[in-house]
Amino acid sequence: MSLGTKIRELRLAKGLTQSELGAGLVTPSMISQIESDKANPSYKVLEAIAEKLEEPLEYFLADIATQMEQNNAFKVACTLIRSEMYDRAATLLEQLLEEKLSSNLNEAELRYQLGICCMNLGEMERATELHIQASKMHESKFDYEGTIQAQIQLGIVYMKSKKPHKSIYEWRRALALFENLLHTQPLLKAEVLMHLADVSNQMGEYQDSLMYYQEAYKALNKTNKLKEIGLIYMEMGSSYAKTQEYEKAGEYAQHAIAIFDALNVIKLRVKINVQYAVMLREQGNADESLQILEACLTTCNQQSLEEELCRIYGEIALHHYFKGDFDGARNAVQHGFASQAMDSLPLGHLYKTLGKIEVACGNTTSALQNFEVAVKTYREHSRHLDLAMTYQEIAALHEATGEYQKATQYLNLMNAAYMENLRERGVLIT
Repeated sequence: MSLGTKIRELRLAKGLTQSELGAGLVTPSMISQIESDKANPSYKVLEAIAEKLEEPLEYFLADIATQMEQNNAFKVACTLIRSEMYDRAATLLEQLLEEKLSSNLNEAELRYQLGICCMNLGEMERATELHIQASKMHESKFDYEGTIQAQIQLGIVYMKSKKPHKSIYEWRRALALFENLLHTQPLLKAEVLMHLADVSNQMGEYQDSLMYYQEAYKALNKTNKLKEIGLIYMEMGSSYAKTQEYEKAGEYAQHAIAIFDALNVIKLRVKINVQYAVMLREQGNADESLQILEACLTTCNQQSLEEELCRIYGEIALHHYFKGDFDGARNAVQHGFASQAMDSLPLGHLYKTLGKIEVACGNTTSALQNFEVAVKTYREHSRHLDLAMTYQEIAALHEATGEYQKATQYLNLMNAAYMENLRERGVLIT
């Protein structure tokens, strides 16, 4: 029994009204809030209430101690989650759920937070179960905002479980609930739309992706969330590039650049500038593309953004490769190698580029060695599409040297990697 319930039952047993119980202490409205567990009385007020109800103070203090202990445990768990200490947070939350919760703790919120822990610990089935429970609990109390948040997280769990169609279902359900909210939540709505846009992008549904990005922009257009608007512009530019609408892609990339420049968000500014440079190269503006990439290199070196350097050197290497400057391409690749840790994904792209350079220079053995290192990296990072494209390069090389059996072997590996990519995107269900 909660503190508020105890006070209410004892008051009714004594035949007191809320006004009589609160006389000289607090207003009747405050007594009502205390009895419904929406407010906690001070020690002095609780002592006076206990005296009026002719009960020892200890009878009430036990509930307050439990409540404070549980509240503190939940706050600690949330802090641990923010610090990515999911195992310790999960232990605390599991312990809380085994107890009789004080009335001011929301069980749905506890299950939601525990679901986040389980997802990050790789316990996808448990995470799914917890988010479904949280969603139903919120909905039963007409807490539609809580329901939406649980469905967003459930969709993320399904994406990590390689079930994109289930993600889409949950996020569309969440989207339909916004009309039930008393107050508009543009940032939350944009989050749902961005998830739908991202999954559409992954499944190759670029027009759907653009539609969702545009809806997300409309949701945020009248807010001051400039960073989020910049991210939408950046993703729209990327989607237009995939549909080969390079003029629109460049336009949205420039909008994003302007926002990130204004906000001085250096890392995002570098990322969108690299994206814009690649678009320019695709349009045939190679010189302008290289200038932007070199400016990005300078920024990264000044700001110690080592993780971005490898990708930039990779794009510079491709610039020189397409221009036929293979020495310049090799030099850029070597700079890229020097900038990155040995187990990183961007190194796979560099080895693949180096393989292409060696093919162009007629160095078959060296080309194969570099392609195989790229294959190893892509396998380690489950990059099935990159893996398939690298197998295709190897197959073409074996075919050119008359090794048709090996070429066929790698074409089969290429097809298997393509199929795995389709399964991962949810396009192929087996």
